[in-house]
Amino acid sequence: MTDYLDVFSASYQRVTTRTIEGREFLEAFYRCFIGKSPVIAAKFAATDLKRQRRLLGLSLNHMVYFSIDRRAGDELLRIARSHARDRLDIAPSLYEIWLDSLLEVVAEYDPDYDDEIGLAWRVLLAPGIAYMKAHY
Repeated sequence: MTDYLDVFSASYQRVTTRTIEGREFLEAFYRCFIGKSPVIAAKFAATDLKRQRRLLGLSLNHMVYFSIDRRAGDELLRIARSHARDRLDIAPSLYEIWLDSLLEVVAEYDPDYDDEIGLAWRVLLAPGIAYMKAHY
């Protein structure tokens, strides 16, 4: 039986400790994600991306913890509310693009990437994504 938390954690360790062409994982992710759509690019037009990368790293941790224990902490609730329709207005459809972009970059940065690793990322992040969409 596959322990998807272990598979995810090992992959996360590999991608976050690797640079490609001088670009760290989360930097490459934002470059990929922002390039997917003019709507997404507009959402990040005035964003401090260095700060945003740090926040995403923390948010991923909150999403994984939520996946493990199914309890949304105050911080995940704050993030979900900040992304709601009346705040940052991150439409539910954008989360699919976000996840696909993330996995595109995971595949690039994780030398061991395979379908099982991609599935582990999806399994661990799905509950958090559902939580974010529910607060839209």
